[in-house]
Amino acid sequence: MAKHIIVIRHGDKNGDQLTPLGESQVVAQAEQLSKKFTFTRYLSSGRNRTNQTISLAISTHQDQPGKFTVLNKFDPTDLFMSFFSEGGLFEAELAKIQELGGTVGSAISISEYARKARRNMITSIVAVASDLEEGQTALVAAHGFSTEMAVPNPHEMPYGIDTADAVYYTVESEEITSAQLIRRPV
Repeated sequence: MAKHIIVIRHGDKNGDQLTPLGESQVVAQAEQLSKKFTFTRYLSSGRNRTNQTISLAISTHQDQPGKFTVLNKFDPTDLFMSFFSEGGLFEAELAKIQELGGTVGSAISISEYARKARRNMITSIVAVASDLEEGQTALVAAHGFSTEMAVPNPHEMPYGIDTADAVYYTVESEEITSAQLIRRPV
């Protein structure tokens, strides 16, 4: 039996704070997810916006008491800044990725940041899965340009998913065997 990890990108933000729009995006996604999944673990990258995202999800899933943990492995900020600390560098790389198809596969074919973000995300998801019992599901709040990086089908997943979108990962025998994008309803 498999283990399941759903990684949700935080909602719309201003700095490290969710905006009212971001809060409504997260609540809508959390409600959608609660109709399909029962969560036993909730994790956040530790940034305020992901803590807010998980708090909103937990309040939406009150009938699903799960353990909450901060796991900063899901925070790509330091990695991102090590590559893109100068203005315009990320935008230039993103434009090249879009020219190549705009997928995770496009990103990892040209971007060292994307390759490292992918390795970090795969390792983090497998680590979370190792703490779950068979059949259990965890919800993780993470960040853009990392949430989608662990997919086993990188040429089928867009690079840079929308705020409050989620990726549903299935892990079997310490390997991510499938991934599906779950768009937020609003």
